[in-house]
Amino acid sequence: MFMYEGGYTDGGFQNISLHFFCDTSKLAYSVVVFLRVDIGSTVHIQLVQSKTRIALCGKKETAIARLELLGAAISARLSTTVLKEFPSDNVYFWTDSTTVLA
Repeated sequence: MFMYEGGYTDGGFQNISLHFFCDTSKLAYSVVVFLRVDIGSTVHIQLVQSKTRIALCGKKETAIARLELLGAAISARLSTTVLKEFPSDNVYFWTDSTTVLA
């Protein structure tokens, strides 16, 4: 049984997927997780969890590339927790960083 804004539904799922988005700025890095459920011809998206970390400040600023990698790291760690609660074969990680993709 899955609960969404319109109420509860039993089965009829065509596709269930988890989407992890991570991004970074000079001041912080974060990840957000969404659950996407296709029910018939409609799609329901629900925020599952998010994490944010403040970048270290001091005499030297942390490079954006390093912060992007830290964002990807918390995304990977968060995925182990979320996948225990929402087991899915369709898991997607999204980033706009070429450093992380390489």
